[in-house]
Amino acid sequence: MKKIVFILSLIFLSSINAQDIKFGKVSKEELEEKLYPLDSTAHAAYLLKDRRTYFQYDSNNGFQVFTDYHERIKIYSKEGFEYATKNIVYYEPDAGDSEKISSLKAYTFNLENGAIDKQKLSKKDVFEEKLNKYRSQKK
Repeated sequence: MKKIVFILSLIFLSSINAQDIKFGKVSKEELEEKLYPLDSTAHAAYLLKDRRTYFQYDSNNGFQVFTDYHERIKIYSKEGFEYATKNIVYYEPDAGDSEKISSLKAYTFNLENGAIDKQKLSKKDVFEEKLNKYRSQKK
Protein backbone atom coordinates (compact mmCIF):
# COMPACT_ATOMS: atom_id res chain seq x y z
CA MET A 1 0.00 0.00 0.00
CA LYS A 2 2.84 2.38 0.82
CA LYS A 3 4.38 1.74 -2.58
CA ILE A 4 1.15 2.63 -4.37
CA VAL A 5 0.78 5.88 -2.42
CA PHE A 6 4.43 6.72 -3.13
CA ILE A 7 4.06 6.07 -6.88
CA LEU A 8 0.85 8.09 -7.07
CA SER A 9 2.56 10.95 -5.23
CA LEU A 10 5.45 10.92 -7.72
CA ILE A 11 3.07 10.98 -10.68
CA PHE A 12 1.14 13.89 -9.17
CA LEU A 13 4.29 15.88 -8.33
CA SER A 14 5.85 15.30 -11.75
CA SER A 15 2.89 17.04 -13.40
CA ILE A 16 3.40 20.26 -11.42
CA ASN A 17 5.34 23.03 -13.19
CA ALA A 18 7.28 25.61 -11.21
CA GLN A 19 6.95 28.31 -13.87
CA ASP A 20 3.78 29.31 -15.63
CA ILE A 21 5.43 31.57 -18.20
CA LYS A 22 4.88 31.01 -21.92
CA PHE A 23 7.50 31.90 -24.52
CA GLY A 24 6.40 34.91 -26.56
CA LYS A 25 3.65 35.98 -24.16
CA VAL A 26 4.54 39.22 -22.39
CA SER A 27 2.24 41.14 -20.09
CA LYS A 28 1.96 44.90 -19.81
CA GLU A 29 2.77 44.63 -16.07
CA GLU A 30 6.12 42.97 -16.87
CA LEU A 31 7.05 45.78 -19.25
CA GLU A 32 6.03 48.50 -16.77
CA GLU A 33 8.18 46.99 -14.00
CA LYS A 34 11.08 49.37 -13.21
CA LEU A 35 12.93 47.31 -10.57
CA TYR A 36 13.36 43.61 -9.97
CA PRO A 37 11.25 42.82 -6.87
CA LEU A 38 13.84 40.48 -5.30
CA ASP A 39 16.86 42.74 -5.92
CA SER A 40 16.34 46.44 -6.60
CA THR A 41 20.00 46.86 -7.70
CA ALA A 42 19.77 44.24 -10.50
CA HIS A 43 20.46 45.51 -14.01
CA ALA A 44 18.70 42.50 -15.57
CA ALA A 45 16.90 39.35 -14.44
CA TYR A 46 16.01 35.99 -15.94
CA LEU A 47 12.24 35.59 -15.83
CA LEU A 48 12.42 32.21 -17.57
CA LYS A 49 15.29 29.84 -18.27
CA ASP A 50 14.16 26.49 -19.64
CA ARG A 51 15.95 23.67 -21.46
CA ARG A 52 14.53 20.49 -22.98
CA THR A 53 16.67 17.75 -24.55
CA TYR A 54 15.19 14.84 -26.47
CA PHE A 55 16.12 12.21 -29.08
CA GLN A 56 14.53 11.52 -32.45
CA TYR A 57 15.22 8.67 -34.83
CA ASP A 58 15.64 9.38 -38.52
CA SER A 59 16.02 6.39 -40.89
CA ASN A 60 18.67 8.28 -42.92
CA ASN A 61 20.74 9.75 -40.07
CA GLY A 62 19.96 7.48 -37.11
CA PHE A 63 19.37 8.99 -33.68
CA GLN A 64 19.65 12.75 -33.37
CA VAL A 65 19.78 14.84 -30.21
CA PHE A 66 17.68 18.02 -30.06
CA THR A 67 17.90 20.67 -27.36
CA ASP A 68 15.39 23.50 -27.05
CA TYR A 69 16.28 26.58 -25.01
CA HIS A 70 13.83 29.25 -23.92
CA GLU A 71 14.98 32.30 -22.02
CA ARG A 72 13.18 35.47 -21.06
CA ILE A 73 15.28 38.33 -19.77
CA LYS A 74 14.01 41.61 -18.35
CA ILE A 75 16.52 44.44 -18.75
CA TYR A 76 16.21 47.24 -16.20
CA SER A 77 19.17 49.48 -17.15
CA LYS A 78 21.80 50.04 -19.83
CA GLU A 79 24.24 47.89 -17.87
CA GLY A 80 21.86 44.96 -18.33
CA PHE A 81 22.15 44.93 -22.15
CA GLU A 82 25.09 42.50 -21.97
CA TYR A 83 22.63 39.80 -20.84
CA ALA A 84 20.73 40.12 -24.11
CA THR A 85 23.74 38.99 -26.17
CA LYS A 86 23.87 35.20 -26.29
CA ASN A 87 26.83 33.10 -27.38
CA ILE A 88 26.07 29.57 -28.57
CA VAL A 89 29.18 27.43 -29.00
CA TYR A 90 28.79 24.27 -31.08
CA TYR A 91 30.92 21.47 -32.54
CA GLU A 92 31.82 22.07 -36.19
CA PRO A 93 35.02 20.37 -37.34
CA ASP A 94 36.58 20.99 -40.74
CA ALA A 95 35.44 17.50 -41.83
CA GLY A 96 32.97 14.91 -40.57
CA ASP A 97 29.78 15.10 -38.53
CA SER A 98 28.94 18.38 -36.84
CA GLU A 99 26.30 20.10 -34.74
CA LYS A 100 24.10 22.86 -36.12
CA ILE A 101 21.93 25.64 -34.76
CA SER A 102 18.48 25.89 -36.31
CA SER A 103 15.21 27.67 -35.62
CA LEU A 104 16.85 30.56 -33.80
CA LYS A 105 14.18 33.07 -32.76
CA ALA A 106 14.46 36.15 -30.59
CA TYR A 107 12.12 39.04 -29.87
CA THR A 108 12.32 42.41 -28.17
CA PHE A 109 9.26 43.74 -26.40
CA ASN A 110 8.82 47.41 -25.55
CA LEU A 111 5.97 49.46 -24.20
CA GLU A 112 5.21 52.40 -26.52
CA ASN A 113 2.22 54.68 -25.92
CA GLY A 114 0.58 52.06 -23.72
CA ALA A 115 0.81 49.33 -26.38
CA ILE A 116 3.19 46.36 -26.54
CA ASP A 117 5.62 46.65 -29.47
CA LYS A 118 7.08 43.27 -30.55
CA GLN A 119 10.19 43.27 -32.78
CA LYS A 120 11.73 40.11 -34.21
CA LEU A 121 15.50 39.62 -34.38
CA SER A 122 16.60 39.88 -38.01
CA LYS A 123 19.06 37.47 -39.63
CA LYS A 124 21.58 40.28 -40.13
CA ASP A 125 21.83 40.57 -36.32
CA VAL A 126 23.05 36.95 -35.97
CA PHE A 127 26.80 36.47 -36.39
CA GLU A 128 28.83 33.29 -36.90
CA GLU A 129 32.43 32.99 -35.84
CA LYS A 130 34.91 30.11 -36.19
CA LEU A 131 36.68 29.75 -32.82
CA ASN A 132 39.10 26.95 -33.75
CA LYS A 133 39.20 23.95 -36.07
CA TYR A 134 36.56 22.13 -33.99
CA ARG A 135 34.30 24.84 -32.53
CA SER A 136 32.16 27.65 -33.93
CA GLN A 137 29.98 30.22 -32.27
CA LYS A 138 26.73 32.04 -33.07
CA LYS A 139 26.02 35.38 -31.42
